[in-house]
Amino acid sequence: MAVLLAILVGLSCRQGQNEQKTASLPSQVIEGFTLQESSSGERLYTVEAETAYVFESFQRIDVIMPRVLFYNKDGKIHAELVADQGTVQTKNNDLVARGNVLVLTADSSSLRTDSLCWNNITQLIRTDAAVEIDTPKGHVTGYGLISDAGLNKIEIESEVKGTSEYQFNQKVQH
Repeated sequence: MAVLLAILVGLSCRQGQNEQKTASLPSQVIEGFTLQESSSGERLYTVEAETAYVFESFQRIDVIMPRVLFYNKDGKIHAELVADQGTVQTKNNDLVARGNVLVLTADSSSLRTDSLCWNNITQLIRTDAAVEIDTPKGHVTGYGLISDAGLNKIEIESEVKGTSEYQFNQKVQH
């Protein structure tokens, strides 16, 4: 009886391990991945990646070497993001970029950071990490950022340093 119980316990543990392995494996692997996001016929962004790992049960797609093209209201590319890796949340189409993140805009501005998130509802990028921004008008560094994809309206959270023709308003903490 004890032997039978031990065998049943062993089998149920193996079954649990197999279920965990299956749940963590991608449901699809796609080479040369492209995803386009639009709203009411207006193109918002395109994600291209060398490889994509689709995890349907987790409602996410992990991408390797993503390139994200953001479009303005006229349908023209106004910013490009590249990173080492990223994630697309398929439930809401939010994006996360990680590792050597670089955003280049149509006016030659650039943002460098180690990670950032794109909120598809607010159409804003956000990071709590160190940021470095170069524009035709100056160079600025700091920590934490909220901005539109075209880097037209930028709010740096703390430790803002640099040289620029822009006016800076210090954020008041209450």
